[in-house]
Amino acid sequence: MTKITFKQAELPVRAKLILSPALLHFLAAIAIWSLVIGSFSPFATVYFAQHLHMSLPQIGNAFSSAQIVQVAAVLILPMLFKRLGLVCGIVSTQLVAALLLLVLAVIGHHSLRPLPMSDSPHSNG
Repeated sequence: MTKITFKQAELPVRAKLILSPALLHFLAAIAIWSLVIGSFSPFATVYFAQHLHMSLPQIGNAFSSAQIVQVAAVLILPMLFKRLGLVCGIVSTQLVAALLLLVLAVIGHHSLRPLPMSDSPHSNG
């Protein structure tokens, strides 16, 4: 029988940098963020239907509109990253997202009150 021996491959410098601790911390944060964002959708439909009394077509229109905005953002991002650079582009998009979440939190409870239902037992009709 022939004995085959393998020598350990040398990783290029660039490949060694890919597994840096900073990247692993970033990936952990992104994983948590994705879990939270992914958990929002099932509860959003219940919130829209039960608390805001939206009909199924209204909920569908809300989610469809959000998807259209997301598609537009994905198509615009390469131009933004080319202009600002990758790091500045990512930082700026995260800051804009945080700012919009803050705006949503401040004005959300004023503009998203439950809609009155005519067949509701609490209505005056």
